[in-house]
Amino acid sequence: MSDAPQGPGWWLASDGKWYPPSATTQASLAQVEAARTAAAAPRTSESPEPSGRPKKPAGGRPVVVTAVWVAVAVAALTFAAVVAVSLRAESSDGRAVAERELGIVTSTGDSARPPQRDLVVPLDTCGTDGTSLVAGGRLTNRSGEPSSYYVVALFRTPEKKLATSTVRIDDVPPDGTVTFQAAAPASTELPPSFKCRVTRVERWPATAPAPDAPSS
Repeated sequence: MSDAPQGPGWWLASDGKWYPPSATTQASLAQVEAARTAAAAPRTSESPEPSGRPKKPAGGRPVVVTAVWVAVAVAALTFAAVVAVSLRAESSDGRAVAERELGIVTSTGDSARPPQRDLVVPLDTCGTDGTSLVAGGRLTNRSGEPSSYYVVALFRTPEKKLATSTVRIDDVPPDGTVTFQAAAPASTELPPSFKCRVTRVERWPATAPAPDAPSS
């Protein structure tokens, strides 16, 4: 035993002393074997990684991504179902469809045969008679019973509204076709050009009292 190696084969023991080759003790061999066993032992699942950080659970990210896509798909299907129901409801309301297609409103409660569809030609004439604005059209009563009508005509230029005129048409027989003419005095000098269109139509049974005339 020495504090420093004395030649080839001397080895350093755990007590900090140097021993000759022939002085290998059972204790030192046991220490070497224990060190080898510890180095070769497999690391358990509970042991931390060398960095000291715990392992991430395997497959965690794919599970989260899958859940997000499932939620998105469910939301898309729900939205599509709501839109489909809304479109079916709107298509069953003939008044709403006619209003959207023709730009003519009504309060008549007949969705199957809306009065907007009774206008064969909403307005086939649009002009003046020298002092007034005039417009004319035709309608056919498709309600299945004698009916009366209000038709509101609008006169306007691209810049402004000129006037409106409400025409009352009484007692039109089923499938009967009549012509009508709306006229409105010009509040100012007659413009060189303007447009006419029907904005509203109301229909009621000819045997019932007439509702108040619409103003527009």
